[in-house]
Amino acid sequence: MCLNVTYVLTVQMNCMLLLKNLGNWK
Repeated sequence: MCLNVTYVLTVQMNCMLLLKNLGNWK
């Protein structure tokens, strides 16, 4: 299987943004 690099990078960016938002929310 060949993963789409841009898709993986987008998911990683979304995860980091989500974690940052959760950290700021606390």
